[in-house]
Amino acid sequence: MLDALEAVRPFLVAGIAGMLGTLVVQPADNVKSRIQLINESRGMHQTTKSTKLLDVASSILREEGWTSFYKGLDSSLFRQSLFSTFRLGIYKWISDTLKKRHEKTGLSPLELVYASACGGTVAALISNPFDLCMVRCQADNLLPVERRRNYRHVFDAIYRVQKEEGIKTLWRGSSPAVIRATVANLSTIATYDVIKDLISRRLENKDTTAVRMAAAALSTVIGTTMILPFDNIKTKLMMMKEGADKKMPYRGTFDCMVKSIPVSYTHLTLPTIYSV
Repeated sequence: MLDALEAVRPFLVAGIAGMLGTLVVQPADNVKSRIQLINESRGMHQTTKSTKLLDVASSILREEGWTSFYKGLDSSLFRQSLFSTFRLGIYKWISDTLKKRHEKTGLSPLELVYASACGGTVAALISNPFDLCMVRCQADNLLPVERRRNYRHVFDAIYRVQKEEGIKTLWRGSSPAVIRATVANLSTIATYDVIKDLISRRLENKDTTAVRMAAAALSTVIGTTMILPFDNIKTKLMMMKEGADKKMPYRGTFDCMVKSIPVSYTHLTLPTIYSV
């Protein structure tokens, strides 16, 4: 019994931590999705709205009320219950298995990639339907009234997507989501361990809570920088709708990335794949 609990502990801890984190960061995540899509519309000369963080946040508060910061929360919680559970749980399980098998304390670069890719791929594919619903709920008010989807809740969103657009649509944007999750594992978990060890050695091997928090903060900055392009592309693919010509604006991940880069240079900004 104890062995079984020990085996599932990394999965449970990761899932619960992810869901608790979502309750805190949901407003910021909502603003981030809005900024990404507003920047896309600016590049296509469809809007002149500001993409500045405070401007977008104040616009949401003024025009929609504070509850809009938590739009898509149910989808986000369901997503995290699967995404964090499997992304971090599988990574930890593979990592521990490899260390025990080879009787060592660390992983080689190839083993890090392997553990990250396995955890990221499984997590992204399983959670993608909820991810898609979350993004659509968060940014629905950016669409013209007649084009809004107006999902009532996560299960209404999933039902309507598979009914109106086909069940495959629930996995739209899964390619950049898989890459994003893999890069997230590599750029946060791996860098966390490296940074924590460096700080600990500077402080004469003191592994304190403050050291862990500092390492977590720094690894998060690195991870966010690395995953943002794929997160941006994922958001655009999940939100896209047919135009008047009955064609989708993007054919896939690579097409979206190619079209995103030149668009932003018309505004003399960083590429839109890095809009935040």
